[in-house]
Amino acid sequence: MSEISLNEDFEDPSREEWLALVDKVLKGSAFDKRLVSRNADGLPIAPLYTRADTIAEAQNAVPGKAPFQRGSAATVEDYGWDIRQSHGDLDPAATNKELLQDLSGGVTSFTL
Repeated sequence: MSEISLNEDFEDPSREEWLALVDKVLKGSAFDKRLVSRNADGLPIAPLYTRADTIAEAQNAVPGKAPFQRGSAATVEDYGWDIRQSHGDLDPAATNKELLQDLSGGVTSFTL
């Protein structure tokens, strides 16, 4: 299966370009009041996050280890984490396809 790139014909927009377009839509309204919401603890939730907003060390982090950020790989033996997916389809071919897709997405075990 080959990957399809949906953005290869477009340049990556800068945050400044994005903010300029947002200002046009807001027509003078305050960005923080209109687009930044708050969770139950009062922490701000921005309308857009980019890689620049992440902690640099988090790129190589794994679940359960400092700096306690979500990483890309972990094993149950090494870190005690298990990402389990349930499957109940009676068709073996369909189940196999779903299992392979889940494995590529980070699932570490299955319930059949």
